[in-house]
Amino acid sequence: MSQYSDSKFNKGEANSSWYKTFHLIPEGSTVLDIGCSSGVFGERLIKEKSCRVDGIEVDSDDAKQAKKRLRNVYQLNVEIDDLDLDEIYDIIFMGDVIEHLAKPIEALRKVKKFLKPEGSLVFSIPNITHMSVRLMLLKGQIKYGETGLLDETHLHFYNQEEVYRVLGSAGFKIIKFDYVERDIPMSIIEKELKDVGLNTTDNFKSVAQSINGAAYQFIGMAKPSSTKSKPLPQKSPIDITDRSVERMKMKYGKKIDDISSERMKMKKKIDDISSERDQALDRLSRIESSSLFRFSNTISKLFRAKKDQ
Repeated sequence: MSQYSDSKFNKGEANSSWYKTFHLIPEGSTVLDIGCSSGVFGERLIKEKSCRVDGIEVDSDDAKQAKKRLRNVYQLNVEIDDLDLDEIYDIIFMGDVIEHLAKPIEALRKVKKFLKPEGSLVFSIPNITHMSVRLMLLKGQIKYGETGLLDETHLHFYNQEEVYRVLGSAGFKIIKFDYVERDIPMSIIEKELKDVGLNTTDNFKSVAQSINGAAYQFIGMAKPSSTKSKPLPQKSPIDITDRSVERMKMKYGKKIDDISSERMKMKKKIDDISSERDQALDRLSRIESSSLFRFSNTISKLFRAKKDQ
């Protein structure tokens, strides 16, 4: 049995991923529950919403339990195995599954073929940027567990932006987006920060209380779409020092370019003035030569006239 086999469905806990995703799935739907574990969630859909639920599960013991609860159960790995399913579904449900995929975009494209054109993907995904993880990292710690945000079997990590990027790249458009909130009281955050020599500010409080800070799990519904998300950067994270240097280069590089441009303009003006000066000196020289010639000619005429007398 896996660590997820004994998961319980608490119908009265509205601030939970199972409650929120359960209420996104229409009554009477055909549902493919990928990562169905022991089939507890799908069983509730069958009993309370008259859904027809099939499951895919990689763990053999969980799959045996799920077969007692669901219509059909396929013991498969959606990333590795060929999916030879007999039905196209109204709903594909992936509850806390996408983060376990090594190549989530490829896997989502693969399972989308079993979704009706008007069907929906319903998902829940843990948020790696929850304040509990941020506070842990500030202390230089990474503590994995059997379940939770740092489940040791998680292969891909998500914040709100990454959820949209991955689903968009796989050919889905999110039409409903919600989250399970697990806010940390500010008094505890202040204490945790004080332990590492930091103080809270109003800006930090806003970050802590934002969706990416307070959301424990993201919940949503997505439809097949032709939209594409932007590609990943070549390297991540971007080195802060390198980025600062690049910003300085851009800032001062532009100023240098502007100064260089002004220098070229001034040089052109100087060259134009020098050219005009040379032209003026040439004209003056010709005028002086002409005047001297006329003066000399006039003197010669006077001398000849004097001589003739």
